[in-house]
Amino acid sequence: MFTDDPLNAGTAIKAVHLTQLRTALDQARAALGLSPLPYTDPTIIPGSTIVKTAHIADVRNGVK
Repeated sequence: MFTDDPLNAGTAIKAVHLTQLRTALDQARAALGLSPLPYTDPTIIPGSTIVKTAHIADVRNGVK
């Protein structure tokens, strides 16, 4: 389950969205027997961390 399901075009990405995507990606990679991703910033705190381009790039690289 995601916090804001579905997202609409123009929705700002929040740290909580990023943490949920990372969790789902980590679970999927583990189920496939793939190694964990080395995140640029491993500690994301919803409500405190500002989402950066590097955070999105990490997730995108993890699904290639």
